[in-house]
Amino acid sequence: MSAVEAIKRGLEAAEYLAAVDNKDLVQWADDLARTVQAAGLKTSQIRKFLDGVRKVDLQIKRQGKETTAQQAAVLLKIHLVYAAARQRRQVQPLADVLSLAIEKIRPGEAGREDFEKFLRFVEGVIAYHRFYGGD
Repeated sequence: MSAVEAIKRGLEAAEYLAAVDNKDLVQWADDLARTVQAAGLKTSQIRKFLDGVRKVDLQIKRQGKETTAQQAAVLLKIHLVYAAARQRRQVQPLADVLSLAIEKIRPGEAGREDFEKFLRFVEGVIAYHRFYGGD
């Protein structure tokens, strides 16, 4: 089983993202970073997505209860689809995992904790990607 399939299986087993053990999340970030780095994905491409995630985070914090994390995060899938359409081989593993992670963000107040974990996961992927020589 590939690293991406193992990560997806772990995410599918989780009821929601905050329920995923931090140790597993760190391992998944490591495995995903190795996979996309080997496929030739550039750090700048992951950073562009992270910028979008941070904008959503800021929006959630500013608007409070008016914007749920789940509603805002679902829109991030558009960025993933666009990136995957442009560079399928390099981006598809990242898009598959992050899309599934977004689906594990709960509605309402509980989703804020899930979104925070999602943000940390994306940051972890970038950190490991850089560690493994991604440019």
